[in-house]
Amino acid sequence: MAEEEEGKKESFDFNSDGEAVDYISIDQARLVAIRHARNNPDFYGDRYSGIDMVSEPISAEDHEDYYDIKLSFRPAGRFRGEPGIEQFIIDKTGSIEVRQLLDEPTGMDDFPPRPPTAPAPSVTPAAPIPRPPSSSTPVSPTTTPASTLPPDRGSGEGQRSTVSQGPSKRRPPILPITAVALVPIAGAVIAVMFWMNRDNSDGTTGVVATQIPVPVATPTPVAALVAPATETPKPPVFPTATRTLSRPRPPSSISTPTRTAASTATPRPTATVAPAATRRPTRTTPPTVIPAPTITPVPSGTVSGTINYGVADLAPFSGHPRLVSNPNIRHAAVTLGESMVALQPDFSAGPMLATEWEISNDFTTWTWRVRSDVDFHKGYGNMTMEDIVYSYRNYAESDFHPRARFIADYWLAGNGGSQTLLDDYTIRLSMDSPWMPVRAFDFMRHLGSTSTSIVSKKQSDEIGPDAACKDIAATGPWEIEDHVSGTFWRFKAVDDHWRQTPHFEELMLWSIPEESARVAGFQTGQLDTFEMSFDSMPMVETVDGAKIVSWPNAGQAGLNIYGQTYGTDRNGDAYQGFDFDQAWVSSNPDPDSKEWRNAVKVKEAMAIAIDRDAIVDALLSGFGQPMYMRDWMGHAAKADPRWTFEFDPRKARQLLAEAGYPDGFLITMTPAIRGAPAETEACEAVAQYWDAIGIEVDFQRVPYSAIRPELVTRQYQGVTCHTVGSRLTPILGATSYLKRSTFSYGTEHPWMEEHITDAMSEVDPVKLAVKEREVYGWMYDNVMAFGLFSYDGIWPVGPRLDLDWQPFDFSEVRSPPGFEYIKHR
Repeated sequence: MAEEEEGKKESFDFNSDGEAVDYISIDQARLVAIRHARNNPDFYGDRYSGIDMVSEPISAEDHEDYYDIKLSFRPAGRFRGEPGIEQFIIDKTGSIEVRQLLDEPTGMDDFPPRPPTAPAPSVTPAAPIPRPPSSSTPVSPTTTPASTLPPDRGSGEGQRSTVSQGPSKRRPPILPITAVALVPIAGAVIAVMFWMNRDNSDGTTGVVATQIPVPVATPTPVAALVAPATETPKPPVFPTATRTLSRPRPPSSISTPTRTAASTATPRPTATVAPAATRRPTRTTPPTVIPAPTITPVPSGTVSGTINYGVADLAPFSGHPRLVSNPNIRHAAVTLGESMVALQPDFSAGPMLATEWEISNDFTTWTWRVRSDVDFHKGYGNMTMEDIVYSYRNYAESDFHPRARFIADYWLAGNGGSQTLLDDYTIRLSMDSPWMPVRAFDFMRHLGSTSTSIVSKKQSDEIGPDAACKDIAATGPWEIEDHVSGTFWRFKAVDDHWRQTPHFEELMLWSIPEESARVAGFQTGQLDTFEMSFDSMPMVETVDGAKIVSWPNAGQAGLNIYGQTYGTDRNGDAYQGFDFDQAWVSSNPDPDSKEWRNAVKVKEAMAIAIDRDAIVDALLSGFGQPMYMRDWMGHAAKADPRWTFEFDPRKARQLLAEAGYPDGFLITMTPAIRGAPAETEACEAVAQYWDAIGIEVDFQRVPYSAIRPELVTRQYQGVTCHTVGSRLTPILGATSYLKRSTFSYGTEHPWMEEHITDAMSEVDPVKLAVKEREVYGWMYDNVMAFGLFSYDGIWPVGPRLDLDWQPFDFSEVRSPPGFEYIKHR
């Protein structure tokens, strides 16, 4: 793929004035389409007037003279229908030649929501989530039963999206946890009860059956049942009567808990061991036998019930390796997907689909063998090495997977080498240079945002990648059965799964952006677990029979500083978005220059203006640790102890003055909203701290899918608050600072390019540790990026779920994994 891109760049044309025409890339064309759709909503017609629309890329084709880009579009917020599709024809110079609608969204008759009637005088408990009808459930072709009819999710005329599509300069303050934090939750629950008892025009209460044009009912989304009856609530940041810019502290009457202080938290269970297999380690070490796990058999006929899981960011379903992106990569891995290896508690690789692997002494030849007893979903037969190669080829050619180009180097001999298929289940990969094992395991692990799931080649050959993407056949214990954009994904248990047949018949992922709504759903028994903010623990602990399970080092939050694209892109051209007028960007890439030193002073001021201890105390309830350098969670033993940014706002103001910004400057800040604890609230806290030293923050709250294209194309200017999982070793996190990386942290420099690349090829662990400290030491000295905190994984467990459940893979515990192992309590 890289070679193709380079070849395209070498062929150019001239205009009538004899000047060379600069062609845009396919990534830039995709961004042009998204921006044009966002800035020109009138194109959709009067029917969509006043409705915020969200666009997402679904395909991109590169033709000789133009790009063919297709976007899905739908109303922002909880939209239960299917998105529409529009097509852009964009010539290679960036001009939009054609824009046309191919398909309009379905389900617009119920959007926007209708306002509710006057509140009923009595309050009754919220009803349980109606189950989506099974194939055996008879449904009238004209009338939907009241129990399954999607409700009127009224919240007032002219209601806007729950996630703003534009910037907001209002910066809510970070404040300590108090009892007042219960108010938004109580309001949400009352709204649920009010909706359930509203008066209808015929004198009845509740939901009334109406005529609908489809024969099968749409499941009632959890988000609809907990929608407030008035203005859309803000995320439950801690309320206060005044806005203070001083250092926030928890009230003296509330002690800051430690990880073991929660009275209801269960102790960390022992590790689940990977399936039985023999792993051949590197060099000439004798093979290590990995013991078999204890897997509870599920007797035939005992699988029953539904697990309801509420998530903050559930994009339209996609599962094909070429087309899937985050957060879908993470959600797919924890449900329908499986990969080559499963990481153990010490981050070593254990077998999963792969039963064994052998690495030559020089780390250039890898031999993989996979299981012979794995079947694909939907009747697509036995998994073979042909499916493995097909899956990784498509990940490598993807525009979305964060490790696409490194996958190409490893699996497709992108830098030279060869592939030899030894039999249906064995392959030998030869490279022209050594491969560090943890670097390969990083994209062949089971869970996480860089994980990969193996899919059926036969399915894509028969129906095409686009159709397969919406109904993918993978190998995991859950099979995708149905999905509605912005509402839910529904999975059914796979019978006689090779690893673990689920104890529950069904798994539902519900899209519920608001924390208060997810809490209300859990309190009323409609959710069994959900992505939870730490400040919601007091409300969760009041639920009868509910427990909280915690796992340390689940995730790490930091700030990426975009715009520091020094040098050239992977085609050898200067970055078009480079703007040294930004206070944090140097006009001179020489680290010894005055301009560079002034930019470093600005960034150091930004780093030391933040009180990380206060953020951990107030927003994480003590379930975390301050962190100063990104990617080093769990690796403190080999980190440099001088890597700290102590809270000092007075010195921060002094540094800004020395750099030429005594009155501060304007910077854009965007949280990467992906469901991590305190991801938005922490970002708002940083904005407040910066405001206190004179930095004005243009705070943008937009869906991650809307901002990601600008991050990939290096067009974004500003700061993102970005949360990631654990790193097998810190240098793996530095790949997003390389020009060859698909995803970007917005920071690239020739020194980093050289030294990160060198460290990535180091196979000696002692030498690697030295090189990692050198790389991150340089980044610390020049403040290229910095961390905020690490946090524990906190999972609320409802009274229907057994607590004796633990991860199968330990590379991602930010959100609950291993649903197939959960038993009925």
